[in-house]
Amino acid sequence: MAKFCGTCGAPIEDNATFCPKCGAKIREETPSVENTDTFQSTDNESTGNVLNSNMKNIIIGILLAVIVVGAGAGVYYYKHIRNNVASTNATTTNVTPTETTSKTESSDSTRDAASQEPIKDDLTQANEILKSKGYSDTVGAVSPINDAGFLGLITNKGRAFVVYDKKDDVVAILDYKRELLNLRNNKWGNVYSPVILTLHIKNDQANNDRALGYWHNGIHTFSVYSLYDIDADGNIVPGMLTSAQGRNPSHYQAYLKEQQNVNIVNLALTSADSLKQDMDSKNIVF
Repeated sequence: MAKFCGTCGAPIEDNATFCPKCGAKIREETPSVENTDTFQSTDNESTGNVLNSNMKNIIIGILLAVIVVGAGAGVYYYKHIRNNVASTNATTTNVTPTETTSKTESSDSTRDAASQEPIKDDLTQANEILKSKGYSDTVGAVSPINDAGFLGLITNKGRAFVVYDKKDDVVAILDYKRELLNLRNNKWGNVYSPVILTLHIKNDQANNDRALGYWHNGIHTFSVYSLYDIDADGNIVPGMLTSAQGRNPSHYQAYLKEQQNVNIVNLALTSADSLKQDMDSKNIVF
């Protein structure tokens, strides 16, 4: 390596002690420990920094991998496991509003159906009324039951009619008279012939009509001479009603005083047509 004079800069020999040009003493230069250490320290620090940087990158990479894996596991749990659990719970324990409403309505409908009695026809109702009043008679045909009551035909004990006066809650048995079922044809000239109806009222009250007919074993029996007409609309209209005393009266000159007895006779007259229709529908002929 060429050397130069530190004073004048002239080139000198490697082993020269003085500069051949200016004569200055040549100083031997020794390597600076400080500089060397500096360079070595710098190199070491650089190497250490590289290692530390690599280690940090590795650690960061590991952490990122853990985070990614954890996030993926979380997503999987949310989408699959949680949904499956929710679905299972919904199937076993939850009921949708529609299902709840449907079940409630179904339950209410079942309860209402159970609480409601079956609708009974007029014939069944008529026989139940007679039974409740202590009668063993059975009707085989009946007029429609309304607020006034009904007229029925007894078929289990010979032939007889039965009237239930709903307003007074009274039952009366009437002797069978064919004329009652043919009121529209029972005409003499321009006048409808009267029909005589014989009533038997069990446990009747000793009221204002107590003198009519006769009493036997608590049964009040009396006959009613019944006039009627048919109006322009074809409706049967009851007329004058009279009765008499004794078993076989020849004249009927006593007026009915009790509304109950009037109601019984009027109901028989006005319900005769509908009773005949029910008899025909059931092929009952007397």
